[in-house]
Amino acid sequence: MAPGSQHPSTPSRSSSTTTSQYRSTPGSQSLSTSGHRNPFIRSQGLDTPSRGHSTPSRNPPSSVPLAPPFNGPLLFRVIEGHNPAAENSQECEPLMDLTEAELGPYMVKHLEDWGKGTPFRSGTLALLWALWEALRRSDFDNGRRANRVEILIIDRRGMPDDMIHVLSERRIKKIPAFQRSEKPVRSWALHAREVLFQGGIPDESIIARVRWSEIRDYLPRFFGLDAKLQKGYSYRFEDCRKWCRVHGAEATRAEIENFIEEVFRPVLSTAFKNVVLVDGYVYNLQKHLSSHLLEDDLEELSSQIGRL
Repeated sequence: MAPGSQHPSTPSRSSSTTTSQYRSTPGSQSLSTSGHRNPFIRSQGLDTPSRGHSTPSRNPPSSVPLAPPFNGPLLFRVIEGHNPAAENSQECEPLMDLTEAELGPYMVKHLEDWGKGTPFRSGTLALLWALWEALRRSDFDNGRRANRVEILIIDRRGMPDDMIHVLSERRIKKIPAFQRSEKPVRSWALHAREVLFQGGIPDESIIARVRWSEIRDYLPRFFGLDAKLQKGYSYRFEDCRKWCRVHGAEATRAEIENFIEEVFRPVLSTAFKNVVLVDGYVYNLQKHLSSHLLEDDLEELSSQIGRL
């Protein structure tokens, strides 16, 4: 299912936290160094690398091997931030103390019913997919929703593993309810790199809110606003990869680095006082885009979908 939607949509689990603890706190806005209004609303209380945040040293993304795309600490969710019905959309139904297999039918219901009345919120492992989902949502109502669409950037470190369900993982794909679900639903979930957050997303795990309307003019050329959005989900990655093959990996990586440095680093530097922490987040954002454009995860994903 498309990450984070109330239409195509986002994921997690905890056994003792109430949804009231996950209520969103409005953040402050700042100006970027270029004088544009910053596209982020900072989440409160993350000035230091506490709450489970490690502080990896920064390596130039163009000179180190890229990590597998699903191993990064960042997750993403798309919401309509100014929609009263979705204002606190990281909240969801009361938690249930069930095993993963017992949760299977609820996962399938979440995918088939657009996330209505389930203990989950949807998200994605892929920043590239979140950008496309934000573009898709911004077109609703002839573009009148564009100013409401936001991307949540979530640091999964410090969140319990059993709160996060990655639908492409083998153990989840083997759950009987998931295997019995309709093939288009399973295909959609895999292409979207969908993650289910059970019970909501803790405030302290949301490191930034990105307003789509304020970053769309900064997107790298490979993004392709005219890509085949309606002709199959694989095109969302493959169109970008074709561009990369024509122009080369180094040119593509340079565009990714510039995009993240110019749009994301200024606000992260304002929100977090720890320079090493900022470097770690910037590097991981670059890695999220690079790994889905320059690595061969699509081949494995295609084989998974072919076996559905």
